[in-house]
Amino acid sequence: MEDEGVLRQAFDETGQEFYRALVKAAEVVWKVRHESPGFRAPAIGEFPDRPGAAYGFRTGLPGFFYNNVSVVGGADKEEPSDAMLAWAREFMGEGMPWVMSLLDRDPETQRYFREMYKDMFPIYIRGEEEFCAMVLDLAAVTVPEEPEEREVERNGTKVRLQLAKSLPEHGRSMTDCIYEAFQMTDGGELGVFPTNHHREVQVEMLRMGDSEGYHAFHARHEDTIVATVSVIIMKNVPVASVYEVATLNAWTRRGLASALVRRACRFAVGEGCQYAILNASKKGKVVYERLGFKQSSFGTFSLLVHPGPYPAEGV
Repeated sequence: MEDEGVLRQAFDETGQEFYRALVKAAEVVWKVRHESPGFRAPAIGEFPDRPGAAYGFRTGLPGFFYNNVSVVGGADKEEPSDAMLAWAREFMGEGMPWVMSLLDRDPETQRYFREMYKDMFPIYIRGEEEFCAMVLDLAAVTVPEEPEEREVERNGTKVRLQLAKSLPEHGRSMTDCIYEAFQMTDGGELGVFPTNHHREVQVEMLRMGDSEGYHAFHARHEDTIVATVSVIIMKNVPVASVYEVATLNAWTRRGLASALVRRACRFAVGEGCQYAILNASKKGKVVYERLGFKQSSFGTFSLLVHPGPYPAEGV
């Protein structure tokens, strides 16, 4: 029987856990690379007039996904909303690609921000249409153990892949896998900095590991990571949140993502987790259903994306 209270709390807090770890890792890199043009110091912020309802995480990484303002409560529809957007804009800074996350259980707030600030957020990703929240009850299923090696076919030849937990030395190759799979561009066009900074941050994330509840697993061919998955073990609730499920284009349709998600879930069981949660794309939903995940009635969010420079005349 699913504990709705536990899952609701997990979906509300999982983003905060992930971004806190990212910001902490980015701060380490910032101390070394702060002279880079356009690289603003990583930070965590909260809208002072609405504590707990609007908060932001700025890593400075070249991709809107990594710079996030979340609205977790219903926003007032008059001046406070304008004040909150002004705070978010100042917090992110000029030229920073970022995204505003809005929980789908507050559709009125979504409509308001989408219509009033469409110049600032030209891209709207509707969560209910593009991806959905999913839950796996770890106590209700038996997660099979994955072997350390997996044989797959590539270009007519059988090759062996290593499946393992990711270590700091895997961070750079892991980043390249994520960038290709998610079709993220190099930071040069966005006026931030090249992906080498992200590689360094990923190394730090893996170095922090257990202390931040962040773990990753990969499939590797020789020295190249061809598929990866990350998992955050929640601090306050017995839930594992699955992130960054990625496979290089040349290695898709070989069951690698499924194998790594199973591996991450088995690890979560060993850490005492009762549930695994994730947000699935349309394409990924079928894959996760085969693994036993079920669509959740809450936890889905929509995204308002600010991909580049701010409009010259404001909003």
